[in-house]
Amino acid sequence: MGSTVQGVLREALRQILQEPVEPEAASRTDAGVHAKAQSVVISTEQEILDLEKLRTGLHALLRPKIAAISARWAEESFHPSLSAVGKEYLYRITTGPTQLPFESELAWHLPYPLDLSLMREAASYFLGTHDFSALCNQKQQPSNDPICQLTAIEIVERDEATLLEIVVRGNRFLYKMVRNLVGTLAYVGCGKLSLTDAKQLLAKRDRREAGITAPPHGLYLNEVIYSE
Repeated sequence: MGSTVQGVLREALRQILQEPVEPEAASRTDAGVHAKAQSVVISTEQEILDLEKLRTGLHALLRPKIAAISARWAEESFHPSLSAVGKEYLYRITTGPTQLPFESELAWHLPYPLDLSLMREAASYFLGTHDFSALCNQKQQPSNDPICQLTAIEIVERDEATLLEIVVRGNRFLYKMVRNLVGTLAYVGCGKLSLTDAKQLLAKRDRREAGITAPPHGLYLNEVIYSE
């Protein structure tokens, strides 16, 4: 089994603090998925006087694939996952006949014309509070609750329309829900699903009626949202 972010972080903390530490993260991500913003909490018996020194030492051990961006004290009642009120995900798609090599692990390459007006119309059907069973793969959620609220889905063209970014914000997400949503919107954009198909999808609650599960390397955990 390959190394994991949690495993690498655990070992780096053990080296610095000289004790076993189990980091708790705000969100689990599938292999290949990126995180621009991840919240992690640790408890330690050590007396830490300089958080910035801890951060720089941790960052040095985690490079080059993981960055320790900031460090701060947390209230005892704070939990990185249970205290979150929402999350924002970003999905990147490169279009056109050729994908540049440095984008191959950072974006999904779709060499087909995509109708963004159709994709945006379809995206509007998924806003609000719904049963998202149709966009959930078979793995069971801890609460077994398919009800989620999506508050924003934005589809933006960048880099002279060769890069498409889809931003999805909601209070919670089911297993592979964002990747299934992106795959469904892409199917609408290239004509494999109609707007009528997309509009009826949630009511049918059938994963087989939705689009492909978009590959993991285009997905980014963009933000974990906490209340004031």
